[in-house]
Amino acid sequence: MEIQSSNYKISINKTIRQLLVLYFISLIFTYPYGIEIINDNFIRFPDLIAIAITSFSVSCWLLLGKSRLKIRPLLPILPFLILELLFPIIGAFYYGSMSDSLSSARVLLLYLPVTICILKLGNVSAYKLDLKLEKLFKIAVIINLIYCIIQLAVGMGLLPEFLLITNSLESWAADSHFNQLSGLRVSGFFVNVSALAAFGIITMSYFLAKFQVKKQGIYLVYLMTALLLIMLSTSRNAYIVAALIIFLSLITSGIKRSFKLAITIIISVVLLIILLNLYLELDYDVFFSRFIRVQEQGLEQDYSWSTRVEDVWPMVLSELRKYPWGTFIPSFKVLGIIDSGYLTYYAQGKWIFIAGLVSSFVWILIASFRVKNSQKNWAVFFLRYLLVYISPAMVVNNPMRSPFVIFALLYGLWFLSIDKQQFFKKSVPTYFLSARSSLSEVRGQ
Repeated sequence: MEIQSSNYKISINKTIRQLLVLYFISLIFTYPYGIEIINDNFIRFPDLIAIAITSFSVSCWLLLGKSRLKIRPLLPILPFLILELLFPIIGAFYYGSMSDSLSSARVLLLYLPVTICILKLGNVSAYKLDLKLEKLFKIAVIINLIYCIIQLAVGMGLLPEFLLITNSLESWAADSHFNQLSGLRVSGFFVNVSALAAFGIITMSYFLAKFQVKKQGIYLVYLMTALLLIMLSTSRNAYIVAALIIFLSLITSGIKRSFKLAITIIISVVLLIILLNLYLELDYDVFFSRFIRVQEQGLEQDYSWSTRVEDVWPMVLSELRKYPWGTFIPSFKVLGIIDSGYLTYYAQGKWIFIAGLVSSFVWILIASFRVKNSQKNWAVFFLRYLLVYISPAMVVNNPMRSPFVIFALLYGLWFLSIDKQQFFKKSVPTYFLSARSSLSEVRGQ
């Protein structure tokens, strides 16, 4: 689709794709930073690109008139999204100031960029976009791995602190929990360890899903890189989830692919051992102290878990007696950090919100089983792996408000809806030629 005049020609689809690629880059490297607007509400750097994508799309819609919007891919997650948008607005009227409703705008900005692509772009544009984003995934995991190693070396005193370029951006941090280096726990370019672990799980799932469908060994190399990121994060939840995802892949793949995957995992562990022991001379007891502590003392004696179970969660449940229908505005604004996605949504909207969340998970899972020729659609495996990650992670974290998780979910739903049977029937060049031919015929008419 193009806008033309005597002096210029703009490809709408190409421009939207380029803006989404730019948004993706900013999401990985600049999401922790922004500018405060009012009452601790920040507009982050990726938000500016999201606004640009929205403004451009709306402008094109006004210039060209209405066009058919493909809303079907969004249906599985729509109930949850509606609640995310409406509850803060309702709460702003009943419990808080109007500034509290700005969180709805924050949520909307997280969903808009990929949503616009789903609504406006066709299969050819989707394929072109995925080729670019796949390259960016590969580059991003390598850059983050290098930076994590630098952070680890700085934490051990082996490298000078000025190499931590993210430290110079801390004054722009939009989150109070901005902490990119805690002891020997690294977080790459993300806001904290949990965000790095989420990125590692998502990229690992993406490359694993691509490997299962395309059977190309290069995906295993980048899967190994993502695994190293997960292991360097020392996130116990990420370790467990990664093991579950890999186990699911092993039992659903053929013997040959399962063997290659097992070899990749072994190589990843060996590389981590070489990195920590030979090059960094790091004591494993220090690096894996959080795991050793649980093994020796039990989960109930773990500070992180016991603080949640004995202090934070009981306090939240006690305070919720004042809010029979929930806080409506984001619960952390009323109750502080809750450290549980399920309890966060329960606090904000009680069982209505929980029902919306769980129903979205169920519909995404059902949608993944209703795809024809599912063995040729990488999004089928990708979404299942995401659910394996999100469902347990919601106990001690809230990945459903992570911009990268939202991006991945919507992106997976988009490709789940694309008719792969028709798309892969032809070679890619032939498909592009036939698509261009059809567009030319339409313009000629």
